[in-house]
Amino acid sequence: MTKLISESVLGYLDSLEQSLNMTPESSRLIIEEVREDLRAHVKSHVHRGLDEEQAVFAALKEMGPPEELAKQMRAVIAPQSNTQIRWLRRIGGIVFVLFAFWMSWHLRAWNYGTSWKLLLGITSVSLPVFLLIWPDVIWRRNWMFSAIPTVVALFLGAMVLTLGQSSTQDISLATPELSISLDVQRYMLLTIFSAQTTFLLAMVQRRRQRIASVVLTAMVVAAIELPFVLEEQYHALRLEDARNRLEAIKVEDGEYPTDQELQTDEFPGFRYVVNDGEYSLMWNRWLCQHFALGYSSDGRPMWVLD
Repeated sequence: MTKLISESVLGYLDSLEQSLNMTPESSRLIIEEVREDLRAHVKSHVHRGLDEEQAVFAALKEMGPPEELAKQMRAVIAPQSNTQIRWLRRIGGIVFVLFAFWMSWHLRAWNYGTSWKLLLGITSVSLPVFLLIWPDVIWRRNWMFSAIPTVVALFLGAMVLTLGQSSTQDISLATPELSISLDVQRYMLLTIFSAQTTFLLAMVQRRRQRIASVVLTAMVVAAIELPFVLEEQYHALRLEDARNRLEAIKVEDGEYPTDQELQTDEFPGFRYVVNDGEYSLMWNRWLCQHFALGYSSDGRPMWVLD
């Protein structure tokens, strides 16, 4: 459609705005959405062979009387749309993003190597809550405004309680690789949260907001994942070098050096322990000092210590 400005359209939108009886900012957002819907309807009718005037008339007829449309809008519009509440929601959205970033950073530190399940889990848990908290993204009232934040809050709360506990986790040896394993329960949870995220993205009214949500999420995930990938690749090379040097000493002397015999500056950053003819190398993560990685020569996989 080349232009939408016409007396019938302007009159319709004016009547709709008056019937909404909302704050100017809230009314403006709804009018913009209706204008976009009208534009799409008119384009559709023009493609079917109607001229512009006929297409506009048909589109307005499909939208129904402005008073009735305003009544329907008021029934589904999200609550708490005044300016003060919207600023609180913005602040809450920023706080949640910072908390989710902190939480995701520690979850990533407790793993070794890129895991698509972890990345998908972080995204599918955090993105839906942000979409619901941030104003003017999903503004149609639905059951998820209360259900999803409650479920995710319980999930994140449980995760917070586990961060302070001492625990170990076996991980793959040396260079990190993409981890794929079959775990029915985890796959079920990932499927549920992913479906929920997809559904919420489909509810985002503006296409540019949908694209921006996906792009910003990808940037946040990359900001978490890339530093750990670089750190793990660097330590994997240092670990391989340390293993080769220790094996060379064993070939020459018949056994691994003791803690006292090995100069600490030979393996900077590593803690070397030898016991019963086997040795272990441990080192703190640079990116998260609360976590340590360890390797043992007895054939066990590497491990993560919280």
